[in-house]
Amino acid sequence: MTGTLEFYLINFMPYPYVPPGEEIESSWVVLSNQHYDPRIGHRLYQKYLETNVLAERLGFDGVLTNEHHQTAYGNMPNPNLPAAWVVAQTERIRIGVMGNVLNTHQNPLRVAEDIAMLDVMSGGRIISGFVLGTGMEYHSYGINPATSRERFWEAHDLIIKSWTEPGPFPWESKHFNLPYVNPWPRPLQQPHPPVWLPGVSSAAPPARVAARRQLAGDDRGRRPQPLHLHAGLLAPFRAGPRLRDVPRGRRSPRLHPAPQPAGRDPAALRRRDRPAGPPGGRAPPDVVHAPDSRPRPTTCSRPATPAPARCGASAPAAATAPSTCGT
Repeated sequence: MTGTLEFYLINFMPYPYVPPGEEIESSWVVLSNQHYDPRIGHRLYQKYLETNVLAERLGFDGVLTNEHHQTAYGNMPNPNLPAAWVVAQTERIRIGVMGNVLNTHQNPLRVAEDIAMLDVMSGGRIISGFVLGTGMEYHSYGINPATSRERFWEAHDLIIKSWTEPGPFPWESKHFNLPYVNPWPRPLQQPHPPVWLPGVSSAAPPARVAARRQLAGDDRGRRPQPLHLHAGLLAPFRAGPRLRDVPRGRRSPRLHPAPQPAGRDPAALRRRDRPAGPPGGRAPPDVVHAPDSRPRPTTCSRPATPAPARCGASAPAAATAPSTCGT
């Protein structure tokens, strides 16, 4: 995959029907899930998943899935599930899991097993992304950011070794101690699926990552699988506030509100059943549904006249064109 320009489709599967930005603190972590209507979510998942499958017919080289937690911004807490859907519905394109957030997993072998299984199911079309995760994920899972980098690299090395060395073997490190490392199945791509890291996640400088990977390849006595650094994968977070910018005493960052659809007119949106409210009789927020965009039949049409007649009324004598009401 080097020396060529490739195009990958990615959608974050957002849930757009939330209150306006000025009415909420954030679309991450603290936005109540009372605003989520599973019936709407079902239709959205169908749309998003079919869009990913359509990417193959449109000529894309691949599709990317993503992982975020407790947010309307992206409804993919497990990126391996939509990846499995695309695997089952396509034959050619590659599927990149961008990523698994390694620090949200108590045992990295779960990631190794999931990616290996997807790689075998797809016939060797999986790209494995490992990401450090954002501050919002750390808030959601109670992760200590002080040890995130060392945990990330320990998990990375454990997964790579589990894919490339025969098991069982023991693994002992500062954060992970496993007496038996012997994942089934093994990945189809050898020595392992391509590994992508986002270039702006600050997991390590690119030169350091390349040197680390080269040493790993020399230790195994063979050339390592190329590792790709993609600076654009986390570009949407560049403009967001950093955790250190959050006022002291606050437990959730005030992030950018969820974007609203262009031209949205709340008065024109239809409202349906409200979800059940919490105990205590507190009224839940309204569930806002998208407007019905289906074309409606025309019940009256007439050519332009100096004094157009209304449907059902007699046309003035001066009108030169007959009424076509009911046609």
